[in-house]
Amino acid sequence: MSIKGISPPEPAPGIDPAPYLRDNERVISQFGPYFATSHRVLLVIERRGKTESHEIPYTQFESVEEIRVFNHQTVAWGALLALIGFLVSLIWLSIVSISLVIIGIVVLIRGAMRRVDYYQIIGRGMEGPELYKWQLKHTGAGSFIASIHTITGRSRPD
Repeated sequence: MSIKGISPPEPAPGIDPAPYLRDNERVISQFGPYFATSHRVLLVIERRGKTESHEIPYTQFESVEEIRVFNHQTVAWGALLALIGFLVSLIWLSIVSISLVIIGIVVLIRGAMRRVDYYQIIGRGMEGPELYKWQLKHTGAGSFIASIHTITGRSRPD
């Protein structure tokens, strides 16, 4: 049985959520160590031979936000190229110096455009280190996030 056409999850290698599931609870969707179950979002972490679990019951679930960031490295490269082009143009105005300035500005603008870096799952009263463990890489997590929104009845972030 699936919720509104959400297909059953593929098993994750090395992570078995079964010991952490409650009676009548089942996994609806999965993304790495994160599991959307019928009652909560579950995180199962294996570190140094120990397994620990964390959860956000849907009654405590507040939202999922798309966190957008600048690409600082691209901005720095763009600024550097534009600066080199400008300095070269002070000594010798040429097509190369003008091209460096233009390319540098384009690269700088491209890096300054904010892109979605990760999803942040937020539960009631969460802050600091607790928020950090609920950050999911944006790439590949879309269907998992959609499952959470379907289960909780909340819409996707804009």
